[in-house]
Amino acid sequence: MSAQITDGTLELVQRVIELNCDGELIVAMSATDVARALEGSGLSESDVERALTELVRQGELETVEGGYCLTET
Repeated sequence: MSAQITDGTLELVQRVIELNCDGELIVAMSATDVARALEGSGLSESDVERALTELVRQGELETVEGGYCLTET
């Protein structure tokens, strides 16, 4: 895939974290966990990592111990 991350990729990665992190039992997902959840989607782990970095930059996600979680609003 190209170095360009599309809005669809960003939305997909964010949605995976939203659906999997309940804030109690699972508070964060690693890049590897997200990539594993998206296995077969055509996204590489490096694509997922770039999307996660961009979502953190945009303020949609934050980094915590164990990986990434949704930014609390």
